[in-house]
Amino acid sequence: MTPLQTRPRTLTLTAPEQQALHLPGAEDQCQRWHERTPTWRRTSEGGFNPDLHRVIAIPEGPARRFVERHHYSGSWPAVRFVYGLQRTDEPPGPGEPPGGRLLGVLSLGIPMNGAVLDVFEGTRRYAETLELNRLVLLDRAESNAESWFCARAFTAAARHGIRGVVAHSDPHPRVRRTPDGGTELLSPGHIGHVYAAQDFVYLGRTRPRRLTVLPDATVLSSGVRAGSSAAARPGEAAFQQADRAFGGVHSLV
Repeated sequence: MTPLQTRPRTLTLTAPEQQALHLPGAEDQCQRWHERTPTWRRTSEGGFNPDLHRVIAIPEGPARRFVERHHYSGSWPAVRFVYGLQRTDEPPGPGEPPGGRLLGVLSLGIPMNGAVLDVFEGTRRYAETLELNRLVLLDRAESNAESWFCARAFTAAARHGIRGVVAHSDPHPRVRRTPDGGTELLSPGHIGHVYAAQDFVYLGRTRPRRLTVLPDATVLSSGVRAGSSAAARPGEAAFQQADRAFGGVHSLV
């Protein structure tokens, strides 16, 4: 978790949690994606040129297509703000926003459980605190691009009143079934080194929960799993609360 303008509550880490924060060699790796397949660059490679890139707010449509095509989850969450990393010396691809080739997408939005935002005391959920719910960069983005991208996206969000951002990392591998009946590693998991590079504050693990993973490695929504319709207000999902608060529009950019 990281604050933009306010500090979250902190806690003392257990020895296993401290150990989990450090995997030998992992801090020197930048994770990249193409067609939901992971690759890595070493941070020591360098090569990122800020003068050839820019970060802008982009429409939800092209961002969603990009994320569903490249992010390991293959899914699009409930969002409020969406930012794109563009390479300005290359033309945009088909359906991409003008100004350059889209190399990455970052979205800030509504977590599955809005209570995770309460670590920022004295703030209002969704209006002042959000979840970093998607971050994906193509494999052709140079090393260290993600920290530059995040910093500028967070600065832009702060101009809209966002004071704190929560992020989660999933350390568990995820696989998908292949047409021949075998399995393919889709994501080895990650422990959030990019968040540490942004001076995030580690607050521990969330409660364990069971996920229903489909053969293509996408996760079945808990609401669908329960066969529920729109939840009643006392127990409705976080994105439904935000929907009502912000006029039914997830992307306000």
